[in-house]
Amino acid sequence: MTAESYRLTRRRFLSLMGATAGVPLSHAWPAAASDARILDWRGRMLGADSRILLAGLDRASARGAIARCLEEVDRLEAIFSLYRPESEICRLNRDGALPQSSLDLRYVLGRSLDVSQHTNGAFDVTVQPLWRLFATRPGGEPTSSEIERAKALVDYRAVEIDGATVAFARRDMAITLNGAAQGYISDRIAAILQDAGIEQTLVQMGETRALTPPPGLPGWPVRLPDESDIALVNESIATSMPRAETLGKDGGRGHILDPRTGLTPFRFDAVSVVAPSALTADILSTALSVLPNAAAHRLLHDTGATKAIYLTPDGRTNTVWA
Repeated sequence: MTAESYRLTRRRFLSLMGATAGVPLSHAWPAAASDARILDWRGRMLGADSRILLAGLDRASARGAIARCLEEVDRLEAIFSLYRPESEICRLNRDGALPQSSLDLRYVLGRSLDVSQHTNGAFDVTVQPLWRLFATRPGGEPTSSEIERAKALVDYRAVEIDGATVAFARRDMAITLNGAAQGYISDRIAAILQDAGIEQTLVQMGETRALTPPPGLPGWPVRLPDESDIALVNESIATSMPRAETLGKDGGRGHILDPRTGLTPFRFDAVSVVAPSALTADILSTALSVLPNAAAHRLLHDTGATKAIYLTPDGRTNTVWA
């Protein structure tokens, strides 16, 4: 697996409870009283497993809805994918500037830069050169001078958005939107289904967006990393786990780096964020993985998120509300 492909698959940590096609959801969550039958589509998006659960639809209607969703996924992969050499993000990273960028790219990038400013760079999409340095040295630690050169390329303030043009102020900079794009795509797919009049659905395109649950259920059931369950109604959840994969010699860094230091603070095994949009939840779960717990309340409040759920290395769970 290449460093770039690994980057795309690093955040598969929420598991939907086990509803399968044609099986009542109550079988997945025994406490539920629903008789609804759930149609369960599974596939791949941005190199990761993806899933859409649809209730209250016949199979023909579900197929048509899924076809429309897959068209949108293909369009968005052409913007955000690190697999496709001609995607917008790959061209930006290669050329240092992207004239006529899509509104989708500018929107996700703009939201990301807002959080970067709010967190003083604890979330920074320009971390890619630093991450790539460690990811491509599995057998040894980069030299201190190499690390410093990579850190000099990490600065969200050096990303310029001018009309439809996105550009870097410095040569050799690169971005990754992997801490945001999967959430955004989940939101977009949910919006397409809503526009088609489909409300009873749950979308997981790397992160999870829930709409209306089937009748008789308090919410769509999602399992957290501590094996507890959460019920979602018209909200989203994203989880980051710094220890899930490690980088560098002896695994001394997790795949989530503090862009300001190049280190991974292993204070938490997992950080889950509940928010109205999957994009917000996605960005915040990454940011809160490197920020101190005390920063959570204000960040959640200021971004419109609901809560953060922390799993500590000793197995304890702590919830911080906005």
